[in-house]
Amino acid sequence: MARRAAHMPRPATLLAAVLAAACGDGSPSAPPPPELVILTDSLPHAIQFEPYSAGVDAEGGSGGYTWSTVAGALPPGIEVEVEDFSDDDLVVAGIPETTGTFPVSFRVRSQDGQSATRAFNLVVRPPPTPVAMGNVNLPPTVVGQPYDVPLRATGGDGVTYTWTLVAGALPPGLQLDAAGRLTGSPGATGSFAFTLRVASGTSGVERAFTLRVVPDQRAAYNLTVYPVVSVPAAIQPHLDAAVARWERVVSADVQGGPVGAEFFTAQHCSGFGQEANGASVDDLLVMVNIDSIDGPGRVLGQAGPCGLRGNGLPFVGILILDEDDLTPLVGTSTLTAIITHEIGHVMGIGALWDRFELLSGAGTTDPGYTGAAGMAAYQQLGGQAERVPVENQGGQGTAGSHWRESVFDTELLTGFSEPVGVPQPLSILTVASLVDLGYVVDADAADAYSLPAAGLRSHDTAPADGFDIVGAGPLRVAPWGHRSTLPPSPEPERP
Repeated sequence: MARRAAHMPRPATLLAAVLAAACGDGSPSAPPPPELVILTDSLPHAIQFEPYSAGVDAEGGSGGYTWSTVAGALPPGIEVEVEDFSDDDLVVAGIPETTGTFPVSFRVRSQDGQSATRAFNLVVRPPPTPVAMGNVNLPPTVVGQPYDVPLRATGGDGVTYTWTLVAGALPPGLQLDAAGRLTGSPGATGSFAFTLRVASGTSGVERAFTLRVVPDQRAAYNLTVYPVVSVPAAIQPHLDAAVARWERVVSADVQGGPVGAEFFTAQHCSGFGQEANGASVDDLLVMVNIDSIDGPGRVLGQAGPCGLRGNGLPFVGILILDEDDLTPLVGTSTLTAIITHEIGHVMGIGALWDRFELLSGAGTTDPGYTGAAGMAAYQQLGGQAERVPVENQGGQGTAGSHWRESVFDTELLTGFSEPVGVPQPLSILTVASLVDLGYVVDADAADAYSLPAAGLRSHDTAPADGFDIVGAGPLRVAPWGHRSTLPPSPEPERP
């Protein structure tokens, strides 16, 4: 039988076979899977002891995902799980038991071998507290001058606060924004009553305010009282009388200006610095606080400047009266004298003697005042010493910042108050000392006063009726109010 030859493909068929071997079945190649990425870039904050759930999304790769924690740890009470119904995305859920910031990194792998990693910070905040306003009152200001007062609040969600005007009307020219800032320039004087509301989370609170806008008087010296706490109505006449007394003594205007919105911190003005921020002043803003200082007796008050102009003269200060000593003094001339005395310290008497180089022998047993105008007034009164005797008793805050009790006895600016009913005159010595600080005064506004003869003083040492402390914490110097006739001021001090 003849052998049959093997079948050989034709040339065209061979080419097709070669192409088929090289290119498969001839259909287009499948594209590679997309890059695997984690889409979520942050986790929402959690609240301690409240249910929490947040997703971490990924896309790309091929096939199902496998998640793992590769660094850090979630807070106790929070776990991770994979939700099949959400494309295998990661869910972070639970009830957090601890506050704080918890760094954690998650990794996701896809079945095609790709992986992606991302770091997160899960912040757990304390449970919300009721919203509270931080502003007790609003600082008074000057008509036509800038006003920029930041309102403060605590509680709620601790992050976002929304402010609204719910009753009354702001002074014309002022606006309130939702973030809690009162800005503008008031266009009218008077007292304006309105109610503000602040809300945060599910909590909100309202408070009534009265904003006082005072005239801009360029021809006279003006004191504006600003109660940072509620002042009993019975105290107000004493404050008014003390203010009027000093406005008669100082006879010329001192340049006013703005208190920056962030000028003071809580460390200034005996803890009340922020209460003055954002207002404008003409010529001195005296914040008044009534608080317990040391119980009945001993210290009756404390006062001093906390904000200075560029020339060194105060434009903001604080006066603190000891609430434990007020009741028996209400309605007496003694309380008016005490408040007048304390406002004198806010104006700089005693408080700024060192700064203006008017004091020698500070810290010794014989400190003395050396200002030229004060010395002349002392000699006018019959004083013979080369320096005006300054208090050397009473401890820090009294010694070195008052006229000496054993020499001047009942004079208003000695360091110790007199018994109720004993007059305390504001002498030509005290009036003249203001000239040494840079004020223009009316000498005729001084009370009649004579130096007591030796042996006729009501007491030669510190009386038991009470004394005061000069000081209000660190000073801040404004970038305005310079005057070349006064000692050069230092650079503005920073808190």
